[in-house]
Amino acid sequence: MRALEILTEATLQPSELRKHAGKYLKTLIRKIQDGEPLEITPDKQSRFGDSVVLKASNANKLMNAWFGTTKWPDMEDMNLTPNNDIIPVDNKIASLMLQTTSGDDIPMSALYKTAEYKGGKDFNSGDIGEGALGAAVTAKFLARGKDITEQDVMEIIAKLGSGEKEGKNNLKGTTTNKSANDDIYYTLVLNNASYSALVGAATSGEVHPAIKGAIRSSVQFANQNSGVAAALETIMNDKNANKVTVKADGVSDQKGTKADLFLDVDGSTVNLLSLKAGDVKQFGQASGYNFNALETFFSSTFGVNIDKATEQDFVDGDPVASFEAIHKIYNQVAKRIESELAGDSDPKEAKFVERLYQGVKSHATGGDDNTSMVILKTTPNAPGYVQLKFGPELQKAMAGVDLYLKYDAPGQRKPAKIEVWGKGDQGGDAMLLRMRSNFKSEGKGYVRNIVEMGPLLKILAKIEAAN
Repeated sequence: MRALEILTEATLQPSELRKHAGKYLKTLIRKIQDGEPLEITPDKQSRFGDSVVLKASNANKLMNAWFGTTKWPDMEDMNLTPNNDIIPVDNKIASLMLQTTSGDDIPMSALYKTAEYKGGKDFNSGDIGEGALGAAVTAKFLARGKDITEQDVMEIIAKLGSGEKEGKNNLKGTTTNKSANDDIYYTLVLNNASYSALVGAATSGEVHPAIKGAIRSSVQFANQNSGVAAALETIMNDKNANKVTVKADGVSDQKGTKADLFLDVDGSTVNLLSLKAGDVKQFGQASGYNFNALETFFSSTFGVNIDKATEQDFVDGDPVASFEAIHKIYNQVAKRIESELAGDSDPKEAKFVERLYQGVKSHATGGDDNTSMVILKTTPNAPGYVQLKFGPELQKAMAGVDLYLKYDAPGQRKPAKIEVWGKGDQGGDAMLLRMRSNFKSEGKGYVRNIVEMGPLLKILAKIEAAN
């Protein structure tokens, strides 16, 4: 590596801060907020000294420049390149100057990237959950009924190796294992950063707390889950040689299914699970700010056709004007649903619940009754999981809840949202579902349309949990 490249990597200039979904940027912002001294690169020390302390206001200045907000966004809400580099809101980010407590202006490129910055999180927790759970299920098949341990899972992950390139930004690894007379294969496909983080943790022994939490939660799932036990029993009872493949792949096109974990036994594939990690809210989304995108979004979620006349309010290539049209549609849809839920018309409400159930199932599982969702805890000291099922049992449970709406669509680039709430038997209400559209100001601007589950949906759909 040339000296210039070494020097570039050692600074906190924008080309470094944008990497790994802002891993270095988040550490810098924390240090600014805490008033910590920041080291200066050797070539700038004659001007600024060995270190500086930046004014606390620089933290909000940086977040506004990178994200257009003063709150650190979730990775899912960031505007990222395929390899998880941030696309900043301010296209002149390179010339942004920060202010020291002594009143000097300083460029980001004068700040030294010490070893501390490399300790952040450069992976997606959901991806890690997929990889950990696939490895845990594989380890359980190899254990032939015995309980597995964290070490068993780590050994499976380590055997994946550095992986081979799959598509533009993904890595793929496969392990081959023998259990009695059965061949057990495990294939993992993840984006480069998450794959490398997971395999790196297993091979180096340096495990990020979120990865450790996902591993421990996956061990609980594999040891306790009735579906895994049933699949294992089927394999063990078959005295013939079986070829079993566990595939964790939420990256590749899986013909419309929402499943991320697949089990293939002698050529027959079962869609096991849709994987999430952490306290997940979002489980569906649609991009675009044109009429057709919104029509599909509302039709797939609520079974509601939007007014064709609103199509003229959308302006091709103008996300600001189109976002105002989206607000009109949110208000129209909310009022239409309110009329269905108003009064004592049980048939009307029943029809809405049926459509809403189909929308929930479509977003969560791609419409497959046999695919459930597992939400893994990523806290190492309190591992566990929740498994959600979106089949007929959920529909029956939803039909027993008295539903009503909350909505807000004020325009002026503020978020538009529709929330479906349920009335509790003891007077306590809870949100079932939220749809929202957010305007993002990066570049010319764009719109994200998101479906989120509320606490009530998790309660109604829950079939297994561990703590």
